[in-house]
Amino acid sequence: MFSIIGLGNPGKEYIKNRHNAGFLIVEEIASFFNAPNWKKKHKSLISKGILQNQPVVFVKPETFMNLSGESILETNKYYKIPTENVIIIHDDLDLSVGKIKAKLGGGNAGHKGLINISKLIGNNYYRIRIGI
Repeated sequence: MFSIIGLGNPGKEYIKNRHNAGFLIVEEIASFFNAPNWKKKHKSLISKGILQNQPVVFVKPETFMNLSGESILETNKYYKIPTENVIIIHDDLDLSVGKIKAKLGGGNAGHKGLINISKLIGNNYYRIRIGI
């Protein structure tokens, strides 16, 4: 099983905020693959689907960006998802608008959400950075 996690901040006041790029993208991916409605679970909004015959949990943490690791840790434990099967999608101010970079592991470049995630689950997860 895999998890695809979009980082952002919960609440109506943040919906169109560029800091919520991760939420917006994971919503689009889940929609494209016809994942069912989002449900509150494990301090997150969660939807499940199948991608290339693999079960996937789509996650939008409800703990605010800087504490994203809390909900990701709970979700991974519940679904028994190894860290190397975690894909985090997040905004990046250092990339030009619309540019995308992906990598496995590495540093957090001062991103407080990634720092919290790495502290709680380690840093051997995939990161997809979206330029805002």
